[in-house]
Amino acid sequence: MERTAQGYIWISLQNPHFVAQVPVTGGEITRLNIPLEDPFLDDVSPDGSSFLVESGSEAGLWSVQSMGSSLRRLTDVGIDISGWSSDGKSVIYSTANGDINVVRSDGADAHRLVKPAIR
Repeated sequence: MERTAQGYIWISLQNPHFVAQVPVTGGEITRLNIPLEDPFLDDVSPDGSSFLVESGSEAGLWSVQSMGSSLRRLTDVGIDISGWSSDGKSVIYSTANGDINVVRSDGADAHRLVKPAIR
């Protein structure tokens, strides 16, 4: 996973899992201190201020400020894929059972948008 905003490219690296940043102009990769075990980057907010992050060891989805602080749990279910809305006010995600859900960026008002007809 790789995303670009605010002059940085953010990437998820594996073995071990961690999130890092590198300036778009080049330079050293800097590992971000995200307080989750085996963090994996799903998306970067449109303004680059927050990440959507999953943990390799715990089901759920978290919003983390781009400097690795202010961890907020948005869901406690297994996520297939997630992304920010274009205005950064909501997060859309799909679950392992195929549901498509939305939650506000503050973690409130989570609800299902679509339930698959066939499973």
